[in-house]
Amino acid sequence: MAGAFAYTLLYATTVDDLMVRDSRYIVEQWLEAHVGADDQIGTVFPGIVQPRLGHFKKIDIGTLDTLERWAPAFFVLNADYARSAPHDSPAGQLIAALQQETAGYRRVFRYRSTSSWPWLPASHPDLTGARLESPVSFLRDINPTMEVFERRRQ
Repeated sequence: MAGAFAYTLLYATTVDDLMVRDSRYIVEQWLEAHVGADDQIGTVFPGIVQPRLGHFKKIDIGTLDTLERWAPAFFVLNADYARSAPHDSPAGQLIAALQQETAGYRRVFRYRSTSSWPWLPASHPDLTGARLESPVSFLRDINPTMEVFERRRQ
């Protein structure tokens, strides 16, 4: 009984553990250290799935044309959320060009926190797995894989 209780407790606290160590906090720290005061940061998704970018010069970019026109110094992408964008949509084409590094940007940072207890059997795949399964659960919004791209200098 004690073993079952301990397993249940660890399994349940996985959510709290990953929320406290959410990858977006690490990306915020990275941006603080690397983004200049005049640099713009592009994003494609709602702010709720992004790191907090309140004091940065943030611009919403949804197409390759907009990316080319505004050419922000950095682009922040929630790679897990990006899988939901249809490949043939403008946002899907933008994401593919960023990730394939054909849009004039290169990936300079990628991060997702690991579980504090990766040895725990039968953990939820949206918390500790590759997040390629369907259907998607709300747990995928916790500790997403975040990518930062930097515009290549001409």
